[in-house]
Amino acid sequence: MGYNVGLDIGVASVGWSVVDDHNRLVRKKGKNLIGVRLFESATTAADRRTYRTTRRRLARRHWRLGLLNELFAPALAQTGDTEFLHRLQYSWVHPDDAANHNNWYQGSLFGNNDADKAFYQKYPTIYHLRAALMQDPKQHDLREVYLAIHHLMKYRGNFLMNAAELNLAAVFDVQAFGEALQMLDPEYVINNPNQLVASLVDTKLNRTARVEAARELVNIDKRVAKEIFNALVGLNVNAANLFGRKVVGDEAKPWKFNMNNADIDEKLAIVSDLLNDADLSSVLYSLKDAFDGLTLQMLLKGKPSLSAAMVAGYEAHKQNWAYIKAHGRTRENKVAVNAAHKQLLSDNPDEHAKGLKAMLAALDGVVPADVLADFELADNSDNFLPRQRTKANGTIPVQLHAEELKAIIANQSQYYPFLQDTYVDEKGIAQNKLMGLLKFRVPYYVGPMVVGQNAKGRDQANHWMVRKSAAAITPWNFKQVIDTDESAKKFINAMISTDTYLFGEPALAKHTPTYEKYNVLQELNNVRLNGKRLDVSFKQAIFDEVFTENSKVKLEDVAAFLMSKYGLKGELSGLANSENKFNSNLFLRKNIRLNVDITTILSTYKYIWGHLGTWDYSFNNSMVFSLSLISRSFSKWA
Repeated sequence: MGYNVGLDIGVASVGWSVVDDHNRLVRKKGKNLIGVRLFESATTAADRRTYRTTRRRLARRHWRLGLLNELFAPALAQTGDTEFLHRLQYSWVHPDDAANHNNWYQGSLFGNNDADKAFYQKYPTIYHLRAALMQDPKQHDLREVYLAIHHLMKYRGNFLMNAAELNLAAVFDVQAFGEALQMLDPEYVINNPNQLVASLVDTKLNRTARVEAARELVNIDKRVAKEIFNALVGLNVNAANLFGRKVVGDEAKPWKFNMNNADIDEKLAIVSDLLNDADLSSVLYSLKDAFDGLTLQMLLKGKPSLSAAMVAGYEAHKQNWAYIKAHGRTRENKVAVNAAHKQLLSDNPDEHAKGLKAMLAALDGVVPADVLADFELADNSDNFLPRQRTKANGTIPVQLHAEELKAIIANQSQYYPFLQDTYVDEKGIAQNKLMGLLKFRVPYYVGPMVVGQNAKGRDQANHWMVRKSAAAITPWNFKQVIDTDESAKKFINAMISTDTYLFGEPALAKHTPTYEKYNVLQELNNVRLNGKRLDVSFKQAIFDEVFTENSKVKLEDVAAFLMSKYGLKGELSGLANSENKFNSNLFLRKNIRLNVDITTILSTYKYIWGHLGTWDYSFNNSMVFSLSLISRSFSKWA
């Protein structure tokens, strides 16, 4: 008897049945052959990737601090305190830890309690020490210099800004922000850029008032402007309103976010996927850049350095808490005030808001109303019981720390000459070793600093670094020891998957001339003029003269072109997009600018041009490196 097997394959189950040629269930051993197999659905590697990234980041920090110790060890040994680094290394040891009993130093920093007490009285926080070393040209204890530089190296900030030095007045690039707004609508204009920045960082206004003030300084749809400036000041944002998407119910949840959320990167990635538009995603991420820039400006509070701002915050917290203890905390509300103070120290925005509400409620009737109003207003700009360690510190760029390191070296190198030790970089220029250590980061396309065959465990295949020599890797010899070009090529090859139609063939990148042309022509083939397909010559002309000149093309652009060039008019239809715009474009041709004729590139360097999109994507738009890679490897690929 013939039989047929039917499968219903889902993400967490497989349904199956067996029927005969007459579509009747087959029975076997007294049972109908039908059922379902349940299993756990697949999960993404996001959590595993996060843990792996954290492990690498901490390992590289440990490596960086180890190199710092090597630089300081000889000089510290000459000071007479030969166990200073050893005490720091084992500062975690508990007195009851029998295995490390010989490494227990009673938690002492300088070897005796009197010296420790004097140090902490003079420098209540590490930022007090950093500020003093920046401002005071007198000789300081080398151990103090080490502690300050150690802190700089350990928490060195982000690398999101490309400038070698930072202009504190321009951390929020209002011009770039204005250009991003015009990607939403060419009519969107900032009327007074300087006043806009001043309004957004005005500590005399709460966040809502700052949004209202900013809305009056731009020529933008009021509903859209509200969402834009909510994002910039850290209020809740509904991206569906910002980008004109109509969603209701549960569909609206993924569109909502707050720039202060700990998982903001994941939330922005979700919204970007929902937008499915490169330009709109660019606008979305420009809001994050603007928020970070404004947060940094408010974090510095007009101070000349990060440490100066942190010291000012410490003093403000001290004064606020002293006032509350002296004038607001009573025997009746002591428990409530202390609990609210603890909540206010939370880095969670919701917990912090609850703490503020509880504190104001506990002090109501005890402290004058105008003082409570000042406290609430100050909290809007993080000036009420300010904290030194918050999520906002993630916006601090490495350039700020570099400026402080430069000042410390300038003041103390006359007493400790090794602080000025240099190395020669790949360009043949002498650079300060400490500055090079601070600013160095392993390029992501090099990956883990382990050669594949030496890697341990199942992750062996995910190492692609290529060495030039077996010497120990340091920030000062990185380019001499690591072949970054070969490592980059292996990284690209590891990123390219195989085609789903042509098995075994490498897949094309989204932004390659061949694939972009295919997508554009595929949409053009569906366009109808008065119900009829366009002539091939018309489609070619549209491709050559409309798509190559515009990053976004709408049906009205095509209609205007046909009318101006051929005198044709009528109703155009056939696009799947409800807004009558093409989903595809010629991104690569439009965005990559080279000082040669485009036709020459397409005809002469077809292979390289075809792979340029892949390299650009893999190197995160680092076209400088991509072009360098091309020039060095042209003889192999041409």
